[in-house]
Amino acid sequence: LIGANRRFTVSCWVRLSVPSYFDWNRNLVVLASRVGGSETDPVAWLIRFSRDTGNLEFVTRSGAETLIPQPLVRRPFLERWYHLAVVRDGNVLKGFVDGRPVFTSSADPGELAGNGVSIGGLGDGLGFLGDIQEAAIYDTAVSDSQIFDRMFQDQTGRVGLRGYFKLAASNTADNEYRNFAQNAPAGGLRLVKAGVGTVVFEETDRAGEQSIFDSRKN
Repeated sequence: LIGANRRFTVSCWVRLSVPSYFDWNRNLVVLASRVGGSETDPVAWLIRFSRDTGNLEFVTRSGAETLIPQPLVRRPFLERWYHLAVVRDGNVLKGFVDGRPVFTSSADPGELAGNGVSIGGLGDGLGFLGDIQEAAIYDTAVSDSQIFDRMFQDQTGRVGLRGYFKLAASNTADNEYRNFAQNAPAGGLRLVKAGVGTVVFEETDRAGEQSIFDSRKN
């Protein structure tokens, strides 16, 4: 899922819903370019909530080389939807939150690595606490303006889209883990539930994604 000249774009909507009794002994993985293993293994992209910094952040590593974690959202609100996106074009990495740029890095973390896609964990039974929807994976570097424009759009037929997982309520259970990308890799790259936790698919639209945050802040 990585394009020529080391290009990719990953994005999703995410909301943290952490109970007060939760023991912060681990990070919460949002998206990762591997299936299984751990966060210390080579990975082209890894978006997580860090237990150490309290930030939603981006990490990439290849072998012994690791790019210093790049913060996307510092101390995010609970129950607030955020749109996160990271674009790589060669050695340049850019991060976006709600369509606006938040970091740029030109450090070269080495070769890109991964062995698939994980959403909400790494298959170790330690699932994400909250909601993840509209996870999109491109093998191209999407432009800054396109990141903003596509936040609330259906992306099914976009050029370079290889993985598109809506992860929302559907009339058929088959669509809950479906890859909606028209240019999906051979086999479709369908998601498979891992671990023993409960996965719930909620129905969310443009109004719903921000309504909880807006009602408490406005």
